[in-house]
Amino acid sequence: MGYNIGMNKVILIIVGIAVVLVGGYFLVFKGAYQPTPSVSEPNQQPTSEPSAKEPSEEQQPVYKIVSFTVIGNDFAGSPTTLNVKKGDTVQITFKVQAEGTYYGGLDFRSSVINTGKIVPGSSKTITFTAIDSLTFTPYWPSANIKKPYTINVVVE
Repeated sequence: MGYNIGMNKVILIIVGIAVVLVGGYFLVFKGAYQPTPSVSEPNQQPTSEPSAKEPSEEQQPVYKIVSFTVIGNDFAGSPTTLNVKKGDTVQITFKVQAEGTYYGGLDFRSSVINTGKIVPGSSKTITFTAIDSLTFTPYWPSANIKKPYTINVVVE
């Protein structure tokens, strides 16, 4: 019997530790615990003027994500000009039409980024940051044959 009483104490201690650990976890990581806000020094006054390190909202450039869909085949693509602002994140989805496109598909190439082969009836999206204007030229990837149009990304 002495053995069972000692074992019961050990089990109770283990259960108690587990309850404390689980309760502490929920308090800290599940939002029940809210730390006290820090208090500023008595001599420091909050200021509404921007500091030299933090430019005002007017001084910060506004970048955005701009998305386009270019539909093309072996003969034409549309739209052929995409206007963006410098610093914008540009997403272009190139859709290659099944009709009017040879079985090898198209590969849209620029001096900076290429789509790789896109088979007829499918699409591929590329994303990049607009720094300089660039031109995408479609090619028939199997024979490296240039198609008769371009897609121009104009960075303003």
